[in-house]
Amino acid sequence: MPLEPVANRSDTTLVEKAKIGDHVAFEELVTRYQRRVYGLAYRLTSNTAEAEDVLQEVFLQVYQKINNFRGESAFYSWLYKITLNTTYMRMRKRQRRREEPIEDALPKFGEDGSFTQMVSKFSLSPETEALRAEARRLTAAAIDTLAEEYKTVLILRDIEGLPAAEVGAMLGLSIPAIKSRLHRARLFLRQKLENYFKERKGRTP
Repeated sequence: MPLEPVANRSDTTLVEKAKIGDHVAFEELVTRYQRRVYGLAYRLTSNTAEAEDVLQEVFLQVYQKINNFRGESAFYSWLYKITLNTTYMRMRKRQRRREEPIEDALPKFGEDGSFTQMVSKFSLSPETEALRAEARRLTAAAIDTLAEEYKTVLILRDIEGLPAAEVGAMLGLSIPAIKSRLHRARLFLRQKLENYFKERKGRTP
């Protein structure tokens, strides 16, 4: 009976093979997840060199610690947690960039709980490719100004598409806490982008 191609094997099978020294299995795990690890590191650092260093360091750690992986969570969840820890450790070693307080962009509430400042709906009009490219650039820049705890949740939930329960397990937070941070981060981004495009429209002759 022919062996199953390594690319068709499950993460669980590859991990078990890697634990007993199967380098082909380990290389397949690297191939399968290196782009996602790099992408997550880049979104957190906004620096290609830092992201490349994180990528190498993460898979070195995975190689060294793979026998510690017990399969209590999905392999990619364990991998993402290593990526987060590695990235933040590197970020804290360098001078931290100034973070804009999220509170400044959140809606304000009156004593009775009603809105005193509404956040209106934002929709991007795809007039030209240049405008879309500008919007992507501005969105990335706005995400980069988020405080670490909001930025991480936004990236893991909205960009990586991980379930709230998995994000909570990675960060040691409850699902309500994850939802709260995600909601506040989305409001912040909406306000930032909405304000920019209002100003831009006002400058258009």
